[in-house]
Amino acid sequence: DAGCSKGQKAPATAWQDVDGARAFLLSQGPVRLVLVGASMGGTASLVSASREGEGIEGVASLSAPESIGGLVADPEAMAVIAAAKLFMAGDQDPTGAAASAQALYDESLQPKQLEILTTSDHGTDLLGGNQGERARTVLQDWLTRYLPVSDASDAP
Repeated sequence: DAGCSKGQKAPATAWQDVDGARAFLLSQGPVRLVLVGASMGGTASLVSASREGEGIEGVASLSAPESIGGLVADPEAMAVIAAAKLFMAGDQDPTGAAASAQALYDESLQPKQLEILTTSDHGTDLLGGNQGERARTVLQDWLTRYLPVSDASDAP
C-alpha cells in the first residue's frame, strides 16, 4: 500500500514528495512552514530539510526510523538541519523507534527536543493511543513555540 496517493511505494525517494509539497506551498507566497511526518514520513521530512532547509521553521518526527528502504537520515544530514526539531517515539514501540529518536536527537543541532512516551504506539498512533493526550500536547506546545500563530490584530 502506497497511501492515499495510489502511487508506487518508493521509500528511498520519499523525501522528493516532501520537497514537492514544500515547493508548492512556498510558491503560493510567503509562508512559514513546519514539516511533520510519522514513521517513514518523519524520516523523509528530516532528509528533505537536510537537503534544502530554506523556508522551514521546524521538523517534527513521530517514530521516524534512522533508515528505511534506502531512505537514510544519517549523521551528516542531521548535522545540517538548522530548523527546530522534535523527535517523539514510544519506549515500547516494537520497531525500535525510541532508539532511533534518541540517535537522531543526539546527531542534531539545537534547537531540538526529545520526547519518549510510555507506549508501544507507532507513528500517528502516538496521537490517539494511551499517551495520545500527552503526545498532542507536546506537539502543540512545540508548534506554538516554533510556529506561533500571528494575531490578525497585529497586521499592518
